[in-house]
Amino acid sequence: MIGNEIPNLTFPYSFVNYTIQGIGHFLHGNNNKGAIHPAGTNELVDSSYAYMYKPAYVSDSQWAGIGLANPMGSQTIPAYDRYQSEAFSVVFVVMRPSQLYMRRA
Repeated sequence: MIGNEIPNLTFPYSFVNYTIQGIGHFLHGNNNKGAIHPAGTNELVDSSYAYMYKPAYVSDSQWAGIGLANPMGSQTIPAYDRYQSEAFSVVFVVMRPSQLYMRRA
């Protein structure tokens, strides 16, 4: 988990929304209700771990706006904005049986 904001202060989420189970996880710069986990981590130097370039649907102010050293809650992500504005979309996908396949491990 890298650069997450965990702001929930209300029950029951305040007790379980930052629970790491297992071993060997990479944790860096997670802001859990104002406390940085793990302690002593520095600000994030990367803008994204998923994209090489800013996607068109992400505004300049939102790009790399979450995580250290940004104040918690100072920015949102596009998915949250769509949810808040109820800008949902429904996508229907029609596939012929010949387009389906099973991938074997």
